[in-house]
Amino acid sequence: MGQFDRVLFDGKYITRRQRQAFNFVSKITVDRYNLALHCYQGSWMPKTDWSGTTHMKAGVADLYVYGMSTMKDETLDEITRLLRREGRQAAQLRGPFCNMPWHWHICDLETDRMDEHTGYGAVWQVGQYRAPGGPYNGLDAGVKSHNSYRPDPIRKWDYRS
Repeated sequence: MGQFDRVLFDGKYITRRQRQAFNFVSKITVDRYNLALHCYQGSWMPKTDWSGTTHMKAGVADLYVYGMSTMKDETLDEITRLLRREGRQAAQLRGPFCNMPWHWHICDLETDRMDEHTGYGAVWQVGQYRAPGGPYNGLDAGVKSHNSYRPDPIRKWDYRS
Protein backbone atom coordinates (compact mmCIF):
# COMPACT_ATOMS: atom_id res chain seq x y z
CA MET A 1 0.00 0.00 0.00
CA GLY A 2 1.63 3.18 -1.22
CA GLN A 3 1.07 6.75 -0.11
CA PHE A 4 -0.08 7.80 -3.59
CA ASP A 5 -2.66 5.00 -3.97
CA ARG A 6 -6.22 6.04 -4.76
CA VAL A 7 -8.42 5.64 -1.69
CA LEU A 8 -11.87 6.89 -0.78
CA PHE A 9 -12.51 9.76 1.61
CA ASP A 10 -16.18 10.66 2.02
CA GLY A 11 -16.93 8.91 -1.29
CA LYS A 12 -14.28 10.73 -3.36
CA TYR A 13 -10.87 9.50 -4.52
CA ILE A 14 -7.80 11.09 -2.95
CA THR A 15 -4.33 9.77 -2.11
CA ARG A 16 -3.72 7.60 0.93
CA ARG A 17 -1.39 10.29 2.35
CA GLN A 18 -4.05 12.99 2.06
CA ARG A 19 -6.67 10.75 3.66
CA GLN A 20 -4.32 10.35 6.64
CA ALA A 21 -3.89 14.13 6.90
CA PHE A 22 -7.63 14.85 6.48
CA ASN A 23 -8.63 12.24 9.08
CA PHE A 24 -6.11 13.76 11.50
CA VAL A 25 -7.51 17.28 11.06
CA SER A 26 -11.12 16.03 11.02
CA LYS A 27 -10.61 14.47 14.46
CA ILE A 28 -9.51 17.89 15.74
CA THR A 29 -12.45 19.73 14.13
CA VAL A 30 -14.90 17.15 15.52
CA ASP A 31 -13.41 17.44 19.01
CA ARG A 32 -13.33 21.26 18.92
CA TYR A 33 -16.38 22.22 16.87
CA ASN A 34 -18.35 18.99 16.36
CA LEU A 35 -17.65 19.41 12.62
CA ALA A 36 -16.27 16.64 10.41
CA LEU A 37 -14.47 17.35 7.14
CA HIS A 38 -16.30 16.25 4.00
CA CYS A 39 -15.05 16.02 0.42
CA TYR A 40 -16.82 17.93 -2.34
CA GLN A 41 -14.33 17.02 -5.10
CA GLY A 42 -11.33 14.71 -5.00
CA SER A 43 -8.44 13.90 -7.32
CA TRP A 44 -8.45 12.17 -10.72
CA MET A 45 -11.49 14.17 -11.81
CA PRO A 46 -12.24 15.53 -15.28
CA LYS A 47 -11.39 19.10 -16.22
CA THR A 48 -14.07 21.57 -15.08
CA ASP A 49 -14.86 25.25 -15.64
CA TRP A 50 -14.31 25.95 -11.92
CA SER A 51 -11.17 23.91 -11.29
CA GLY A 52 -9.55 23.61 -14.70
CA THR A 53 -7.14 20.67 -14.66
CA THR A 54 -5.96 20.93 -11.03
CA HIS A 55 -8.03 17.94 -9.87
CA MET A 56 -7.11 15.70 -12.82
CA LYS A 57 -4.13 14.12 -11.07
CA ALA A 58 -3.17 13.23 -7.47
CA GLY A 59 -2.98 15.36 -4.34
CA VAL A 60 -5.89 17.80 -4.69
CA ALA A 61 -9.30 17.94 -3.01
CA ASP A 62 -12.06 20.37 -2.11
CA LEU A 63 -13.26 19.98 1.48
CA TYR A 64 -16.10 21.50 3.48
CA VAL A 65 -17.84 21.29 6.83
CA TYR A 66 -21.58 21.61 7.24
CA GLY A 67 -22.76 25.14 7.99
CA MET A 68 -19.86 27.06 6.43
CA SER A 69 -22.16 29.75 5.02
CA THR A 70 -23.27 30.81 8.52
CA MET A 71 -20.00 30.15 10.34
CA LYS A 72 -18.01 32.89 12.07
CA ASP A 73 -14.95 34.11 10.17
CA GLU A 74 -12.80 33.19 13.18
CA THR A 75 -13.88 29.53 12.96
CA LEU A 76 -13.28 29.37 9.20
CA ASP A 77 -9.85 30.93 9.70
CA GLU A 78 -8.97 28.51 12.51
CA ILE A 79 -9.93 25.48 10.40
CA THR A 80 -7.79 26.89 7.58
CA ARG A 81 -4.89 27.17 10.03
CA LEU A 82 -5.50 23.59 11.24
CA LEU A 83 -5.41 22.28 7.66
CA ARG A 84 -2.14 24.13 7.08
CA ARG A 85 -0.44 23.56 10.45
CA GLU A 86 -1.70 20.12 11.57
CA GLY A 87 -2.62 18.63 8.19
CA ARG A 88 0.39 20.16 6.46
CA GLN A 89 -1.55 21.06 3.33
CA ALA A 90 -1.66 24.13 1.10
CA ALA A 91 -5.24 25.00 2.08
CA GLN A 92 -7.07 27.95 0.56
CA LEU A 93 -10.51 29.03 1.80
CA ARG A 94 -12.90 29.69 -1.07
CA GLY A 95 -16.35 31.22 -0.89
CA PRO A 96 -18.65 33.99 -2.07
CA PHE A 97 -15.82 36.52 -1.60
CA CYS A 98 -14.23 34.96 -4.73
CA ASN A 99 -17.48 33.96 -6.50
CA MET A 100 -17.31 30.30 -5.42
CA PRO A 101 -19.29 28.09 -3.05
CA TRP A 102 -17.81 27.72 0.44
CA HIS A 103 -15.00 25.14 0.62
CA TRP A 104 -11.28 24.68 1.16
CA HIS A 105 -9.23 23.96 -1.94
CA ILE A 106 -6.44 21.68 -0.74
CA CYS A 107 -3.14 20.79 -2.42
CA ASP A 108 -0.76 18.30 -0.85
CA LEU A 109 2.67 19.81 -0.24
CA GLU A 110 4.15 16.59 -1.67
CA THR A 111 3.65 17.53 -5.33
CA ASP A 112 4.61 14.15 -6.82
CA ARG A 113 2.05 13.09 -9.47
CA MET A 114 0.15 16.39 -9.37
CA ASP A 115 -1.10 18.57 -12.24
CA GLU A 116 1.81 20.61 -13.61
CA HIS A 117 0.09 23.16 -15.87
CA THR A 118 2.11 26.39 -15.76
CA GLY A 119 0.35 29.37 -14.24
CA TYR A 120 -2.58 27.53 -12.63
CA GLY A 121 -1.91 23.83 -12.04
CA ALA A 122 -1.67 22.19 -8.62
CA VAL A 123 2.14 22.29 -8.55
CA TRP A 124 2.02 26.02 -9.39
CA GLN A 125 -0.56 26.57 -6.61
CA VAL A 126 1.73 24.89 -4.06
CA GLY A 127 4.51 27.16 -5.30
CA GLN A 128 2.26 30.17 -4.68
CA TYR A 129 1.60 28.93 -1.15
CA ARG A 130 5.33 28.48 -0.49
CA ALA A 131 6.46 31.69 -2.25
CA PRO A 132 8.16 34.43 -0.19
CA GLY A 133 5.58 37.00 0.88
CA GLY A 134 2.77 34.42 0.52
CA PRO A 135 0.64 32.55 0.89
CA TYR A 136 -0.93 33.69 -2.34
CA ASN A 137 -4.42 32.58 -3.29
CA GLY A 138 -3.34 30.08 -5.95
CA LEU A 139 -5.78 31.47 -8.51
CA ASP A 140 -4.11 34.73 -9.46
CA ALA A 141 -0.34 35.24 -9.42
CA GLY A 142 0.75 37.48 -6.56
CA VAL A 143 -2.71 37.90 -4.98
CA LYS A 144 -2.66 37.22 -1.23
CA SER A 145 -4.66 34.42 0.33
CA HIS A 146 -7.82 35.20 2.31
CA ASN A 147 -5.93 33.88 5.37
CA SER A 148 -2.31 34.99 5.71
CA TYR A 149 -1.26 32.32 8.23
CA ARG A 150 1.18 29.64 7.18
CA PRO A 151 3.40 27.55 9.42
CA ASP A 152 7.07 28.35 9.77
CA PRO A 153 8.71 26.20 8.65
CA ILE A 154 6.34 24.75 6.05
CA ARG A 155 6.53 20.95 6.20
CA LYS A 156 4.93 18.16 4.18
CA TRP A 157 2.62 15.61 5.81
CA ASP A 158 4.70 12.84 7.41
CA TYR A 159 3.05 9.78 5.85
CA ARG A 160 2.93 6.72 8.09
CA SER A 161 2.38 3.39 6.35
